[in-house]
Amino acid sequence: INSSEATLFIQGKADPVDLTCVISLLYTIQCNWNTPYTIPEFTISKYNINITNEEELYKQVSFDTQYTYNVSEFGTYTISITAVISEDLEGEKNETIINIETVHITD
Repeated sequence: INSSEATLFIQGKADPVDLTCVISLLYTIQCNWNTPYTIPEFTISKYNINITNEEELYKQVSFDTQYTYNVSEFGTYTISITAVISEDLEGEKNETIINIETVHITD
């Protein structure tokens, strides 16, 4: 009888991303985040992005750690980012709220 060692890796849900969103130009929201830790055998396959305001939900997928969204009107926007390892292993979401009430311009 031959025996050999086996190593079992178990990856749970990814932690929430460290999310930062700013208003950079008129009607433009720029979001950046850090990739949450995963064990080396598992990687983040994509990030699910949900952007909502009082009237609509906009869903997007990103394969990078940044996203730019051009809003169509003033208002309050809730942005959530969720790291996805596989279709059946979606991480915890992180959410931020951006309120665009006046014109914000940064150089």
